[in-house]
Amino acid sequence: MVKRDRNILVRFFVTAEEKAVIQRRMELVGLTNMSIYLRKISMDGYLINADYTYIKEMNAELSAIGRNINQIAARANSTGIIYADDIAEIKKKQEEIWQLQKSILLNLR
Repeated sequence: MVKRDRNILVRFFVTAEEKAVIQRRMELVGLTNMSIYLRKISMDGYLINADYTYIKEMNAELSAIGRNINQIAARANSTGIIYADDIAEIKKKQEEIWQLQKSILLNLR
């Protein structure tokens, strides 16, 4: 019997679809031996768990801000008059957008 460097067997079950995905990914990296591929990906690969909570919150805030700006624009269009308070509110809302974006970028680090 040949002495193996790797003498511990690790087994797991997959569905037919999962096996097909594994084989496609093996082909993409040019490997034909599943044992080598699975060992390499499990030892050197990494998974990314992306948390999109901040982005979802920002989208909700941007939507609310957008509605406010649209209301101001509708009022300006209907009256033909733009008030200084309206401009100030739009600038304030724009600043809120910038702050949200900065906050998200800081949380992604």
